[in-house]
Amino acid sequence: MFTSAQWGSSLPSFGRDNSVDKFNSGNNLRLGLGFPFLKRDAFNLNANIFFEQNYFDLEGSIPLLGYTNERPNRLLVKSYGISFGVKF
Repeated sequence: MFTSAQWGSSLPSFGRDNSVDKFNSGNNLRLGLGFPFLKRDAFNLNANIFFEQNYFDLEGSIPLLGYTNERPNRLLVKSYGISFGVKF
């Protein structure tokens, strides 16, 4: 079993426009656990569970969609997941 944690600053890219003018600042938190469920000499198969949270401060940024009544404020996204992997 292994654990992982990550904390950092990230700026998302939506669509074809990668302009950082749309985002003032943000951060990302990711926590995860991995469990090897099949071990062989040549490889391991792992099952992983994780939690991820992204927070973006959009105050004073250019609107994402460009609507006249759009006022950027903040965006908080949380996710949970399961993944499978192969380690050689």
